[in-house]
Amino acid sequence: MDDKFVFSVIMAVYNSAQYLEISVGSLLEQEIGFKENIQLILVDDGSTDETGELCDSYGEEYPNNILVIHKEHSGIAATRNAGLAHIRGRYVSFMDSDDKMSPNALSEVAGFFEEHGDEVDMVSIPLYFMGTEKGAHPLNHKYRAGSRVIDLETEYVMVQTSCSSAFIKADAMEGFRFDDRLSYAEDSKACLEILMRKNALGVVSGAKYYYRRGIARKFNKEEEWFLPVVRYFAQDIFRQAEERLGRIPKFVQYGVMYIMHRRYKQRYDVLRRVYSEEEAAEYISQCCGMLEKFDDDVILCHEQLQSEFRCFLLAKKHHVQPSLMQAKGDIGIQCGEHFIAFLSEEPVRLEFLCMEGNTLRVEGYAVFLGVGERDNVRIYLEDGQGERIPCCLELPWLVHQEAMGEAVAVAVRFIGEVTDIANRDQLTIKVFTEVRGILVERKNIVLGKFFPVVKNWDKFFARIGKWSVWTKGNQILLNKNGGILQEFDRMRYLWKKSGTSSGKVTFYRLMSHLARPFFPKEIWLISDRVNKADDNGEALFKYMHDTGKKE
Repeated sequence: MDDKFVFSVIMAVYNSAQYLEISVGSLLEQEIGFKENIQLILVDDGSTDETGELCDSYGEEYPNNILVIHKEHSGIAATRNAGLAHIRGRYVSFMDSDDKMSPNALSEVAGFFEEHGDEVDMVSIPLYFMGTEKGAHPLNHKYRAGSRVIDLETEYVMVQTSCSSAFIKADAMEGFRFDDRLSYAEDSKACLEILMRKNALGVVSGAKYYYRRGIARKFNKEEEWFLPVVRYFAQDIFRQAEERLGRIPKFVQYGVMYIMHRRYKQRYDVLRRVYSEEEAAEYISQCCGMLEKFDDDVILCHEQLQSEFRCFLLAKKHHVQPSLMQAKGDIGIQCGEHFIAFLSEEPVRLEFLCMEGNTLRVEGYAVFLGVGERDNVRIYLEDGQGERIPCCLELPWLVHQEAMGEAVAVAVRFIGEVTDIANRDQLTIKVFTEVRGILVERKNIVLGKFFPVVKNWDKFFARIGKWSVWTKGNQILLNKNGGILQEFDRMRYLWKKSGTSSGKVTFYRLMSHLARPFFPKEIWLISDRVNKADDNGEALFKYMHDTGKKE
């Protein structure tokens, strides 16, 4: 390596002609100076569209900076490997061909390496999604404290798992190759292998890498997504750590779990679409056999694992069953010696709320962890006057979450009715559950698609007959004859908010109120129920249309 350039960017390209101009353009616009400091290696992985020709045109336009390599299609790992032999920069990047960087990215990274090059082999910048999905990457929390060197031994949750938004010293890449046995997680494996050399990561908070998610592929329908990732990524990186360090650092465990958590969560029917019964059993055995390599606290603190999956993985690791313990006004869920969560924190999903004559009807389901049908479960609605009304429970219980053929959490469906509401002006509805004689107020209320309001939308409510309905925390609030004042308050709130969309919403709401007296007809929306796909919405519509009946 002659270090002619500051950066060598290896870009694996495959049928990405529609985005290549954006990606290459973001490099041409780098503040550090493209012609002086950037080498771009475009490796065409046997594209079948005009990508190859577009790469050649860039090579002809910038012959001193852009090297174009054409090869037969063999996957991203082999494609990146083809570019490694040609790097001439001090630092290496593996930018994807449909992504882009902020103009200051390379200058910021180069400055950081100049100051901290003896401490780190890898520097990363914040990753943001673009395209069909937007927002920050789940692991961007490591940039909140600003640009710095992270000691991964003490801050193991700050690990880097993407090569795309990382920059690596070229001398740390000598003799390195991506594992071409992997179609997925090959870059995560590369990151962990390099990070294990110094157990440190540099982070630059002032730059951005934009990652295009695009149209989601059904990864979990491909065999390469399952067992090869377990064997050649997870098991192999653990083996490397034990051989090189005599232990598996927690940052390696955390990085592996970040990739593996979706594979641990796979339903058995999904596995059977890919594998035979015997192969699915082998996959489950391999996954469960790895759990002893993870420290308990890595499982307990992992942000990608919900409480039910933390409990499930710990139970599988230690061969125990979750247990319940009484707490003050609550029930604690425990797995072995570890506290998992309180029952009050588990979700209750409300699907329907309707008025039927003099009765308020609420339907939904409550999620339970560590509870079985023998635990004498009961569900109540509280009506705001201290009365708890028993709900009707529907059998059988639902499997709310499943992993590899086992129930992780169950859901109990319920229907509750508050009667004699004609003489009341307001209602405050809460949900309580009782397990083994212990009554718990449920705090985590989730509203389904067909519930009339959306939780946490400030100033928003629904009208059902004479009642206004809205939410506050874990309460469903109903107030009779308050609609005019609430509607005025809501429109004033929207008008004060900045932005074109708020003004449009205010205008359309005002027009709807002015037009309503002239168009008094009801509008009915009919569909299958979200939790009962065998309902026939089309047949119901035909019946209502033919008979004129709406009851």
